Amino acid sequence: MQPLYGKPCGLFAREESHESKSENLVMDNTLRCDLRHSIPRVFVIEYIGSVEYIVAFVLGPAGCHSVLGQREQDSHAFAKLFSPVSLHGCNRCPVEHAHPSAVLRARLEGEISLMRRVLAFLLTVCLSNLSLLESASPPSTAKSVAQEEDYSYDQFSPEQLDNLLAPIALYPDPLLSQVLVAATFVDDVDEAARWVRAHGANGIEDQPWDVSVKAVAHYPTVIFMMADKIDWTTSVGQAYVNQSTDVMTSVQRLRHMARNVGNLVTTPQQQVFIEDDYISIVPYEPAYIYVPVYDPYICYYRRPAWGLAITFGVGFLIGAWLNRDCDWHHHRIYYHGWQGRGWIERSRPRVRITNIYVNNRYDNVIGNRNVIHRNVNVNNIDRYKAVHRDVNYNNIRNNNVRLNRRNNVRVDERPGRPPVNNKIINRNI
Repeated sequence: MQPLYGKPCGLFAREESHESKSENLVMDNTLRCDLRHSIPRVFVIEYIGSVEYIVAFVLGPAGCHSVLGQREQDSHAFAKLFSPVSLHGCNRCPVEHAHPSAVLRARLEGEISLMRRVLAFLLTVCLSNLSLLESASPPSTAKSVAQEEDYSYDQFSPEQLDNLLAPIALYPDPLLSQVLVAATFVDDVDEAARWVRAHGANGIEDQPWDVSVKAVAHYPTVIFMMADKIDWTTSVGQAYVNQSTDVMTSVQRLRHMARNVGNLVTTPQQQVFIEDDYISIVPYEPAYIYVPVYDPYICYYRRPAWGLAITFGVGFLIGAWLNRDCDWHHHRIYYHGWQGRGWIERSRPRVRITNIYVNNRYDNVIGNRNVIHRNVNVNNIDRYKAVHRDVNYNNIRNNNVRLNRRNNVRVDERPGRPPVNNKIINRNI
């Protein structure tokens, strides 16, 4: 650090040691003046970079008087604050000094006394606040530990995932990929279902929903199902954001079960093929995609007594909104941007590309992790036992308890109300 301007007599400045790199406030020995006069000592303690002045405290009598600024024009202003005071034999300072009068000496002594009282008061306040902080530290530590416990999450078992994913595991890959991500945006799903019921597909692209919800909203039967079974949707979303690999593995396990009993086959509506033991389901037609309808209690275990285990309704258009697909080899959902082979290459000439759905910002497929902070009605999830009948969902109940404790919510422990023959009411119970 460079010495302060002019090296005035008795100025306390920083001296840096090249060995220890430590900074100490020392007196300039080469320019020390005669300190025989009983005058106030000014101790320079710091230079603040954003302020062009030296911060100083008057500590007591018998010392140096000079306080200079970093610049020459500042030095006179500082000197005026503490002058007139004389140092005998000093001709190095840029300010002329004169002997102080009795009045000035009394004034300076009064100012020193006042500053001492102010500093004593500030020191008392700081020490009292420090004691308060120390006394409050143990509860803060305990609270942080409790918060970590509250944020813990009981994962779904493979059997639970099979039961939850059984209704959608046989959906075509482009639609399944959007459903899994959309399940993490529960509020958007509910709003989208209300919008589609009122307006159809008009204006979907103008809504502030996640792109996955916009995609699913183009298929009314799917968005209605997700909204009517909001607790199931929430559980699927929680499973996806916390156990995406387990979710993809469960889908493959269910597809193999359906194929092994002869129910999952290629039809005029969808193409089923196997690569490296991974089963993919893609649209057969280049312009339309079909949503399969099946009973999970039958489809994964046996052939039906009559008819087909999987049927299809009306076909829906394939649009730019189907911008994601399933990468089974890496157990993930990815954004293809309508670049690829297979069904993407077949459908690409019929799709009107817009930057609403084809955009580099979708390269990273991100779900809404806040879905794990939602309560789930366990009674509504207990109904999903199509694949594994002896499964309970105590993990969901445990997650609810932790969530309620963290939010200071008291829950009525009485048995849940019986279901009502109304989808909207059942969804909100």
